[in-house]
Amino acid sequence: MKVYQIEISNHCNLSCNYCPHPNQKRDKGYMSMETFKISIKLLKKCGQKIAYLHNFGEPLLHPKIFDFI
Repeated sequence: MKVYQIEISNHCNLSCNYCPHPNQKRDKGYMSMETFKISIKLLKKCGQKIAYLHNFGEPLLHPKIFDFI
């Protein structure tokens, strides 16, 4: 099984010493529902049944997390 991660938020409220998040230069933001739906369609097309909603951000900080779930 391949691991698919969808980063719906790249905001993070932690400062773990092993994480590269504090050094990242990209703008902070939240994924739109439209982009999320496109991502899910692509996952289904690949036959994937599981996706993790994190990468370097904390998904629970997304203001619409319940809509994404």
